[in-house]
Amino acid sequence: MKKIINTLEFIHKYGVRGFTRECYHRLIDNYCEKHFDVNTGGMISKEDLGLIHAEAQHYTALHYKHIFNMLNTLPVDKSKSTILDYGCGKGRVIVAAAACKYQKIIGVELSPLIEIAKNNIDSMKHRKTNCIELKQCDAMDFSVPRDVNVIYFFNPFKGSILESVTRSIYSSYKDAPRKIYIIYFNNVHFDKIIAHQAWLTKIDQSEVHLGISCGLYET
Repeated sequence: MKKIINTLEFIHKYGVRGFTRECYHRLIDNYCEKHFDVNTGGMISKEDLGLIHAEAQHYTALHYKHIFNMLNTLPVDKSKSTILDYGCGKGRVIVAAAACKYQKIIGVELSPLIEIAKNNIDSMKHRKTNCIELKQCDAMDFSVPRDVNVIYFFNPFKGSILESVTRSIYSSYKDAPRKIYIIYFNNVHFDKIIAHQAWLTKIDQSEVHLGISCGLYET
């Protein structure tokens, strides 16, 4: 009964067309989970994850199709690129990047979900990236390595945490000037922080799904 109620509420909010699109993306998600032999889905509240900081966000995974679409739009040689995922959760973006044959992948996650991400990477089929590092730490304490040239966010935090992380990215860029691309889903908070920062330029803005925006930036 609860599923029926949730479905009706979803259709009321987004319409039949929106519901059809959501079903389509979930079918793709289910296929990818089975294809890669991983489990990265679901929604978990930050309270259940033990994240007490007011600026932390709940865990939920973006649809695979949107992740792959954005990774494939970047004008980079993936085999020579390092991607950093802030708030990697269960590792869906890491799985997608590993399937795209990135040279190196780094995931940063504070919560215990990092253990699920490790299990997913260990069990993943069709993996093309060998060098994958998962760091369980506060994002504010993580120093961005000099070889990172792609950074991914799906709205993992906001406020002072995001400000600190943005400073860390800038510090890495200033120490080792290079082209860095930032993919940021639900980027309204990020746009406010970088509004007057000349080192970063937004090169694309789109609505990729129901209530989900995406900004693409470059140094």
